[in-house]
Formats: sequence, structure tokens, C-alpha cells
Amino acid sequence: SNLLSLHLASYGGDVATFCDQKGAQSWKVTRHNQPVHDLFPNNNVVFLSPDAPTALTAVDPDTVYVVGGIVDRTVRKSQSLAKAHGWAIRTARLPVQEHLRVKSHVLNIDTVVLALLEVHNHGDWKRAFESVLPKRLLRPDESQ
Repeated sequence: SNLLSLHLASYGGDVATFCDQKGAQSWKVTRHNQPVHDLFPNNNVVFLSPDAPTALTAVDPDTVYVVGGIVDRTVRKSQSLAKAHGWAIRTARLPVQEHLRVKSHVLNIDTVVLALLEVHNHGDWKRAFESVLPKRLLRPDESQ
């Protein structure tokens, strides 16, 4: 199948309350109270972090990609990377710099998910980034 599924892990407390107020009950996602490392085998999981040294090369439909709800640069640099290492989960970053000249390779959650979907559907990172990255992130010579 060519379908992907979305899961919200550690879904509880204030996060669940906030999301439910935003209509989360109608979202086509599976919600879990447990953290991701209790839901899936670690060898099937890749935690995406803008600070990871390794760039993701492809999207594997058998791999669970974790897009953390932590914004590393504005909260605390490398927080998602440290969390993944603490759980013994592989890490990777999206290969933004390898395909486009950007002002920042730190992306918000929806942009990361959209890029993964584009690559899953078309297999082309550059096309994915050109399609989903906000123009404000592109360096002037890339926006033409």
C-alpha cells in the first residue's frame, strides 16, 4: 500500500486538551497515551532532529519517523536529539541543505510532515522542499 499513517504519541494532559480544543477528534490520526519508544520497536524508528549529523536519504514506508513537538532552536538546541539518544533511537535530519540554499534548516512540524509525504509520493527531495518550504526560508538566489 502507498498509504502512510499518522500517530500522536504521548497524547495526554495539556497537549491533548489543547489539541482537542482545536478539533483533534476529527483528525485522521491515531492517538496514544504512551511515548513512541513504548509503541514501536526502536530499530523501526528514526527520530527527526535538525541537529542530527546524518541526513535522511529516503523515506521507507516500514520506518516510523518521529517529528517531535519540540522546536529545537527556539526552546533548547539539540533537545530532540538528546531525547532520541536517551531512548536509543536512530536520528536523522531532513537533507534541506543538500538540496537548497536556505536561511534555516529548522522547520516547523507541518512542513516536515508535508516534506516527508512529498518524498514518499514522488521520491524527490528537491521537489519536496521547493513545494513545501516557506519562501521566507529560501536564500534570494533560490527563490526564482
